[in-house]
Amino acid sequence: MRKHAFRFRYETREEMALLNEPWVLVDQRKNHLLPMVNASGYGTARSGRRKRTHNAPRTAYQRIIELKAMDERHTAELAAREYSLNPALTRRIAEIQGQLIARSKFRSNGTSSEFGEQFS
Repeated sequence: MRKHAFRFRYETREEMALLNEPWVLVDQRKNHLLPMVNASGYGTARSGRRKRTHNAPRTAYQRIIELKAMDERHTAELAAREYSLNPALTRRIAEIQGQLIARSKFRSNGTSSEFGEQFS
């Protein structure tokens, strides 16, 4: 989560609410919208050096469906979740990150949103 919420210090309840919101969004984005490649073995390049080979890019959702490891009920629930996703959730993650950065900058300037009145 540090990748998405950074290493700033968050102290207020509003910041905690902002920190709790992207967990679900990041999980959905990673598992349903971002394709990834998996290493499948080794091959040989023209120069004779060993080279890693990879599968075609697919999302985690596509890979689990291809495995047929779930029963029909769970597969249908996952498909419904996949269908209801909006790719614009990346925009919401970026908005939350911007708010977190703004709050940390405000605090690093010598004032805190919770204790700002004491120092004025």
